[in-house]
Amino acid sequence: MNSKWVWRVWFALLAVLVAFGPMLFFYFRQQWARPEYQAFPLIVGAAIVILRMRISEAAEVNRWQKTIALVSFTAVTAGLCLLFLSYLVFSPWLAMAAFIVTNFGLAAKLWQYRKVSGLWGLWATQFLLLPPPLDRDQMLIEYLQLSSSKLTSLVLDGLGVLHLMLGNELRFADRDFFVDEACSGIVSLISILSIIAIYCLWKRYRIGAASLLLASGLFLAVLMNTVRLTLIAVAWYYYKLDLAQGLPHTGVAFVVFALSLGLLLLLAKFAAYWFDPIVLLEEQQLNDAPMLNRLVNFWNTWIANEPEPYEDHEDYEDDKGHEGHEGHATRSTDPLFANGSVFGLPSMSVIALAGLFLGFTYISFENKSVVQVDAALVRALEIQEDLVFAPEDFSQTSFSNDRRELFRWDRWGQYSRTFGFKDDLGFDYVVSCDFMFGPHWHDLRKCYRGTGWKIDQESIAFVTDLGQEEGLAGREIKDSLIPQWTVERFHVQRDDSQQQGYVAFAAFRADGDVFNRPRGDGILANFWAHLVQGRDRAEQADYFQIQVSTFGNSSIDPDQRLRAERLLLAALNRFKAEITTGSGVDSTLVLGN
Repeated sequence: MNSKWVWRVWFALLAVLVAFGPMLFFYFRQQWARPEYQAFPLIVGAAIVILRMRISEAAEVNRWQKTIALVSFTAVTAGLCLLFLSYLVFSPWLAMAAFIVTNFGLAAKLWQYRKVSGLWGLWATQFLLLPPPLDRDQMLIEYLQLSSSKLTSLVLDGLGVLHLMLGNELRFADRDFFVDEACSGIVSLISILSIIAIYCLWKRYRIGAASLLLASGLFLAVLMNTVRLTLIAVAWYYYKLDLAQGLPHTGVAFVVFALSLGLLLLLAKFAAYWFDPIVLLEEQQLNDAPMLNRLVNFWNTWIANEPEPYEDHEDYEDDKGHEGHEGHATRSTDPLFANGSVFGLPSMSVIALAGLFLGFTYISFENKSVVQVDAALVRALEIQEDLVFAPEDFSQTSFSNDRRELFRWDRWGQYSRTFGFKDDLGFDYVVSCDFMFGPHWHDLRKCYRGTGWKIDQESIAFVTDLGQEEGLAGREIKDSLIPQWTVERFHVQRDDSQQQGYVAFAAFRADGDVFNRPRGDGILANFWAHLVQGRDRAEQADYFQIQVSTFGNSSIDPDQRLRAERLLLAALNRFKAEITTGSGVDSTLVLGN
């Protein structure tokens, strides 16, 4: 092997690693903060081990083609361009997408010179590390949670367990459980799909059998979480054993995960039986049956399990006939590593230095941001029931100071400060400051749906359009708020009663900036908004959510809704002034005195 070529390859790989390193650090730190994605070390480690094994056993070939070389060059160039765009908008998600694109170019380069078994399957596994944009993964997870809830309720009915299932909330007379408590961590959908993908790579399954097993992972996740929630419910109902917390909860998770692995092996045996390669005897390979031969080749190439060991079955290799094609090209003359190419020494040196510079720049920026966020968190934790913010025709009736034993970036928020009010017309209201949230927008609708509420009449409004309050205090409060600040609003109703409600909420960042839900005027615009504003930003838990809700036993009175919006205006103004730096306003404006 040409030593000059090897040296250039290692230098290029090191430069790419240095360039991607800082943003991938931010990205995987975000993933670790989300329990459903904590399986990524397993995926990364298994992919590296399998790739190293496959490369060591792969035969050297020369499949150089101009088309493949151009595809490889284009993919690497596009990936590096996306990387620097991710630095400009500070989007770790985009950096991970750029890393996958770059790896496609590297895989194409490796394919030209090594017959690596399962190379493209290894590359495709990286998509398990990249959540889909626009919160599509959260939508799927919410659907699976609701499916688990319904199936669990049917099982408990069959077992004679008296219960009430409201959305994702399982209620007993003396205890409530959430499906979230039985639908994350090691038995999450991503964990199950990761195990299936690794098993398919290890057993050299091709696209047909692998797709079948991956599709079965959706049903397996629902089934296993149903089993887990059923065990938790039965243990509490009959024996008052709490399996939803602590070590017992972890033990149940591992037992259910072991059951899922057993079912996975059974499904794999089924796939191996039905997706074996077709072996044609010599007398069956008829010259007058070209269609039969093409169908057999298609099955063996794309559907069937890959024979093992790879070298012993040359008849089924999808690269047959490519050996030596345009063999005059050598590694030392490969244009991808020429000095004028994107993988040449000059460009790789610039890329590595740029990555180091941007990495140190953003680490310094993040350190300053962390100090600011921590200071805002301390001020929020100091909020007590003597905080005055409601207009004078509201009287405070209650206060609660809550802390949840959850991840700091959990979608429920770790802390809450909740105030109860009653106005002079007798309507009741609840105002809560929930924190911290981030980096993605907190979809409060999911919380209400998960506890059995139906949502309708959704709308979005600027804060300056809320309340329609004509009094002096109302106008001054609006004038002190940021005009483009938006508020989410919706009505809720429960199936099990006539109770209805109205909810409105908005959020602001620790530095005082508004935090609007990312949206645009179409799929591309929404995608870009999510990319640069929403869940994909590197700032972690850095925003606070203010929510106002009011309920009644019939339809919501229009005046009740207007008063709720007026209360939200006052709460936004006061909490923003209390928590953030340099955004304070005179509390007399809030009180209307």
